Amino acid sequence: MSRSVRLEPERHFTLRVGDLATLSISEKQYSMGFAGDSLTLLKKRQRGDSTVFVYRAIQPGNTTLIASPQNLPGDHCISCVTEHYFISVVP
Repeated sequence: MSRSVRLEPERHFTLRVGDLATLSISEKQYSMGFAGDSLTLLKKRQRGDSTVFVYRAIQPGNTTLIASPQNLPGDHCISCVTEHYFISVVP
């Protein structure tokens, strides 16, 4: 039976193939990217000022979702405000 997990930034999560993962960000302030191929985006929907992303774990492996700030002033540190979501998918 699959389950749904709400992702939080800078934490590591372990999912099983078939599980769902959701996260919510302020799309006006952040853009989403990722590294890895163990998740696939199922849907993206607006909820107020935020965007909710729903991913499904499709194969074992590691994926990092990256929420990067948009329109960051030149004198600010992008590393300090980038959010990472670390996911390991197991069979």
